[in-house]
Amino acid sequence: MLRWVKAGVLPSYQTGGGRWRIQPDDLVAFMRDRGMAVPAELAPSWPTVVIVDDDEGFVNALRRVVSARRPDARVLTAMDGFTGGMLVAAERPDLLLLDVQMEGLDGVEVCRRIRADASLGSISIVILSGHLNEELEAELRGLGVLHCLRKPVPPAQIHGLLDKHLQVARPAANGA
Repeated sequence: MLRWVKAGVLPSYQTGGGRWRIQPDDLVAFMRDRGMAVPAELAPSWPTVVIVDDDEGFVNALRRVVSARRPDARVLTAMDGFTGGMLVAAERPDLLLLDVQMEGLDGVEVCRRIRADASLGSISIVILSGHLNEELEAELRGLGVLHCLRKPVPPAQIHGLLDKHLQVARPAANGA
């Protein structure tokens, strides 16, 4: 590593006592640029939002609303329930914005499968649908859904959800 530092390839600075120091963000960027595995304790932890809806226009609009309010968030999308469920299992998002009516695996079944996996229990699930009724909302709340919102959902309401359910990004660990 010292060779990379002295060659100027890895950004660093020298303390008054002559010791070399590397900023964690510089080290992570250096490692990623070279295809190296980044240890979990160095990797930044960005809040993650998964959007699952079969309406591409709605997904794109919702992604813009989320990104505008929380540019630090990773926003991932799926256009069907099966892919969305796989994405949730792989990424373990902080917040899932889920439609109910979709071809194949619907939002209710996605919720059932998520809640059946104890390792996914901390995921906040919010339903955004144009097809809600009291009975369906009661079923969804029984599955641990936090909010059921009827489409169209105003951006201010999405902002409130983001503020409530997403933590502030945790920067990479300090010290080198």
